[in-house]
Amino acid sequence: MVLSAVHNPAGELIGFTKITRDMTERRRAAEELAERSRQQFAVSELGLHALQTPEPQVVMEAAIRIVRETLQVDDVRFLDPAETPPASANTVVIHATEENARPFGALAAISQRPLSPNDISFLEAVANVVAAAIVRTGIEEQLRVAERRTIEERGRTEQAEAALRERDEFISVAAHELRTPLTALQLKLQGLERGLAATDARKFQRLEGAVRQTERLSRLIDRLLDVSRIAQGRLELSPEEFDLAVLVRQVADDFREPAAQARAPLQLELADKAGGSWDRLRIEQLLVNLLSNAVKYGAGKPVSVKLEVEKDRVRLTVRDQGIGIAADDVGRIFGRFQRAASIRNYSGLGLGLFITRHIVEAHRGTITVASSVGEGSTFSIELPRFSLTPAASLDKTGRARA
Repeated sequence: MVLSAVHNPAGELIGFTKITRDMTERRRAAEELAERSRQQFAVSELGLHALQTPEPQVVMEAAIRIVRETLQVDDVRFLDPAETPPASANTVVIHATEENARPFGALAAISQRPLSPNDISFLEAVANVVAAAIVRTGIEEQLRVAERRTIEERGRTEQAEAALRERDEFISVAAHELRTPLTALQLKLQGLERGLAATDARKFQRLEGAVRQTERLSRLIDRLLDVSRIAQGRLELSPEEFDLAVLVRQVADDFREPAAQARAPLQLELADKAGGSWDRLRIEQLLVNLLSNAVKYGAGKPVSVKLEVEKDRVRLTVRDQGIGIAADDVGRIFGRFQRAASIRNYSGLGLGLFITRHIVEAHRGTITVASSVGEGSTFSIELPRFSLTPAASLDKTGRARA
């Protein structure tokens, strides 16, 4: 209320004016703003406490205390999801953060006076802080479990890697130890073979079979040595310039007889000239591996070998019409000791394609396979012609023949 004197032009007092303003709404708005600020500060304090406290139960106890003090309510409690709240309770749901997930429960404030919309909003904010604390605890527990599993898996991985290293070392040592007596045995058998060639044809044939078996064993040992070198990253190349078409024809000629015995005649379609720079012995080893597989798994039907030249690249394709490879096995046949066919029906260590892939990659090329069960397999190799020069690399570890 404002009271003011009123004077006439002569300065004489003639009365008073009184102006009365109703401040109820303004004061109510100011009090409401102050109360909202106080509630927001309380929620902030609870949130900070929740960040510093790993236990949800401690956060819930702090939430009950803050609601009591802020709303001046004596009875504040948390309810389980299945628990029915009292009739006079003001209740807000503690929602889970995941969509369509079951709520964690409810926060109930039992008051004799009705709570305002701002009070209900305050309760919802407190419930959200509690929900976040519960979720954080669950996430931290999941992280702890994942960390334990990671540590355990790392331990198992290290054990597996150690076992693989020991296996590779054993293979390398065993192959080297076997090579020395095998070489001596081969020399003796070859000497006997020369002596019997003209005197006893029957014994010569038996001895010739023994020599073939020692040669087969020698090739297996060389493959094991190659696997050891690949595992140690020591598969080095000795490039030289030569005509790949000539080499393919030579290797194919060596396979004419075993291919005829397997009723899998070789059909060649070769470019007239395919000059380039590669490691001759490694490429020969690659060809032997592919033709061996084609003759072995494609027995009874022709095997085709095609060599094409495209400017700076050559493409070699070996196709058989044999048993083929299942789709689930195509992705793993280039792995070490991996086989797509049963060992009962087809012999081998499962190393040929593994070594072949590494030879191709060492030449900066690519190898792919297209196959269907019962329709045969087509292996395609692309090699750059002059990506390696004769002076680019020297084999410091010794050569491994196919």
